[in-house]
Formats: sequence, C-alpha cells, structure tokens
Amino acid sequence: MDEREIEQVLRTGLERHAAEADVTAPVAARVRTEVGRRRRTRWGSVAAAAAVVLVAGGVAVATQGGPRDSKEPPVVTDPTADDAPPVDGDRRTEYWQGIAVDIPADWGYGGAPAESGSEVVACFPEAYVGPDGSHLSRPGERGWVGRPITMTDVCARYPWIENSPQEEPTQPYVWLGAAVEPGVVEYANGYVQETVEVDGVPVTVASDDAGLREEILGSARPSEDTLCEPSLRWFPRAGTSVIDVEDPSPEPYAWVCAYRRTDDGRFGLSYAAQVDPSAAEAAIEAQQAAPDQRVDCDYEPVEFVVLKDGVSGSTDRVTVYETGCADGTVHLGGGVSKQMVAAGVDPWARSGIRAALSYFIGPQG
Repeated sequence: MDEREIEQVLRTGLERHAAEADVTAPVAARVRTEVGRRRRTRWGSVAAAAAVVLVAGGVAVATQGGPRDSKEPPVVTDPTADDAPPVDGDRRTEYWQGIAVDIPADWGYGGAPAESGSEVVACFPEAYVGPDGSHLSRPGERGWVGRPITMTDVCARYPWIENSPQEEPTQPYVWLGAAVEPGVVEYANGYVQETVEVDGVPVTVASDDAGLREEILGSARPSEDTLCEPSLRWFPRAGTSVIDVEDPSPEPYAWVCAYRRTDDGRFGLSYAAQVDPSAAEAAIEAQQAAPDQRVDCDYEPVEFVVLKDGVSGSTDRVTVYETGCADGTVHLGGGVSKQMVAAGVDPWARSGIRAALSYFIGPQG
C-alpha cells in the first residue's frame, strides 16, 4: 500500500466518523475572503449547531464538541486574578515575531486560524485564558487576542462553515500572524473583520465598533520597544555579559521571550512581556538551587523561553528554559544546566504566555 492509498484509507475513516457526527447546519461551499472585497454573510432561518473540526494527522473532519480543560504542567501552579501583568493605562502590548499591537488590557487569549495540512483551522477561537494566565471559567465572554497555535484538538475550519456560531461573533478579537488574506469580511450581526499586513505579518481585527478597529490597527507597528529579538537563527546561549555603557539612570529590567520553530527552520517570537525584575531574580535563584540536569537531549527544539534580566548599562543575563528536554531543562550559562522546577517558572508564567507554549497547553489542550 503506497502513501496515497494510506492517505485515502485515513480520509475514508475520518469521513465515516464525520458522517456520524450530529451537525445540523448544512455545509456549504467555503469561499476565502478576496483582497479588498466585502463579503456579506448569508444566514439560514434556523440557528445551527456548533460545527467544528477535529484535526488528526493534518486532516480535518467535521464533528461537534466544545472546549476541553487545558492540561497543566505538573510543576506550575495556577495564577490568581491578582497576578495580572502590568499594563499601560487601559491597554497592553502583544508581540508576535516582528510586530507589536496594543489591545484592551482586560482581553483574554485564544486561538487563530493556522494552516493544518490542506486546511486552515482555528483551535479554540475565543477567550479561554485570562490576561493573568488563569483559565477562564466562562470562556468566550470577553475580547481576546489569538495566535496561530494549536491549544486544543477541537478546532473550527476557516473560513467558517456557513451558519456556524463563528459567523456570529459576540466578542471583539485580534489575530496575530493568522493564515488569513488581507481584506474585509462583514458579518450579518454588524461585526466587521479587517486584515492588513504589517511588515509582512497579517494582523486581523474584528469588532462592531469601527473606532476600536481603527485604534487597534493604527497601533500595529514593528516591535522595536522590546528586548526580545523577533527571530533567532540558532538556539540561544545562556550566560551573563558585562556592559560598559554609561547610563545616567541605570534601572533593573526583565523580559520573558517565548519562541517557536518556524517553517524556515528559524525560531520566531511567539510571546513577549516585561516582568518584575525581582520576580525574574527569584526564578533564577530557584533554578540555581535545583538539581543538576544529567539528561543530554539530542533533538530539534520546537519551543523555548528566554528570560532576560539585568541592569541597564551594566549587566545583561540570559537564562534559557528548554521546555521540551527531559520535562524541562534550564540553562544558566557556564555549562550549568538544571532541572526545571516550579519556583523557577511561576514568577514569569502568570501571563498570556500560558496560551503561547505547548508546555502549558499540553499535548491535547
């Protein structure tokens, strides 16, 4: 049996499961949004049931389902509502690869359309993680920012299946780097979804408030206000550098930067945020006291975290968290590697980074 026959057998089996699913909405031909062209959503007279797709081996099939509880890593505790990250007024900045966008500070985190084989799917396209990294007890009740990262195995096809709930958004959202062509989509309930490119990165905003859409799209810019590089060619090296630069007002600083492997083999920035320098110091002290890591992982990393801290004009320390190696390995520099421990992660993980790393999401979401 050659590869094409195997694929056909797999597709036949998946289609059989799809036929057994209780999907009351008719599945019409899906049309991608054309650049610069407005699309008017058509509605049936009867509300449709939720139609989603289950992604398996790059093949998507229609089925019914809802959000699943995200699997928490065994070493990290849940944050509380009091652990919200610092924000600038009523806005916070979100980063994706080389761009930055300002969004309302109380928005949560969800998924965004991403390529999966020959399909484009959005896995959990609504808010399910709060701005403090906590899992929301009532998902979908606030605005959200989505990244093209698989956070669950229950996903919705994009463009949305006709008459599905996704065609009647109830909360505004922003997608960063989604697999969406530039253009405008108009929904029947008054929501408008607009996608533009900023430095080659798609930025999508949807809302029934034209002023909010204009404000958010107007804030999209190159990410020059972060210490996190937008892209890395190689796995970074940990260590401390002494900087001999005069700074009239030296200040401690700390940034957490998450990276994921991209199609070109590089590592793209998937999340970035400032953290309290004292929290970064506490995390590193905990890792210094952790047991030595004696496992040498021989693999191609998919994701990792870089914690940068120091004093401006004086020192620059880089600590690398290799989340996929032996349940977590932390590189402190000087050839020292430690086992990842809860106290070394908690201080910087109480944020939206929980929706950007598979380490927090788990294998199934």
